[in-house]
Amino acid sequence: TKIHKSFASKSSPPTSFPQRGQQTMSMDTLVRKGKDAEWIPMFISAAKHDKIVGGSPVPKMWVEGVHYSLSAQHRFQNNEVVVVGRSDGSRSLGRVRPPKHQSHEWFQLDAGKNPEYYVDVGPAQPGGKTLHKMVEAVGLGKLHHALQDVITNSGEGVEEEDLIELMDTSRAKLIKKYTGNHPHHSDD
Repeated sequence: TKIHKSFASKSSPPTSFPQRGQQTMSMDTLVRKGKDAEWIPMFISAAKHDKIVGGSPVPKMWVEGVHYSLSAQHRFQNNEVVVVGRSDGSRSLGRVRPPKHQSHEWFQLDAGKNPEYYVDVGPAQPGGKTLHKMVEAVGLGKLHHALQDVITNSGEGVEEEDLIELMDTSRAKLIKKYTGNHPHHSDD
């Protein structure tokens, strides 16, 4: 078992994610997926050991609008961890890297077009290079600020309970946005 995959659930295949701008999950499903206590301890541990790398799978419970967001207006910094779509339709984590010949620039501007980012999407293969691709801003997910802070601070100074509460608050806001109601949590 590779350590960089340790914070994602091992028991189930990844769930599908809604397309940008769509909410395809029922609210009951969204509430049930609020099992953040299952992945948060592993995520913090992976951050402490610098094991959150390009290609790490996105935990199956992550939902657009709760754990990350997609927007053409997002701008990313060098070394920022992002959610990136893969060719097989799944999502994984990636790291923004500067373009090879323009290491001082974080993105390339093109008039009338979204900025593009050079993103590591997989760990280096034995004897090979790190897998990477260019992705427009609209195709990258910006992590919830608390999740990015865990990575930036190498998992230090964060309490699991506080992170769970922040994810619950984010989830409640999303549910209220789509239903106008507050979620009813269950033990499912």
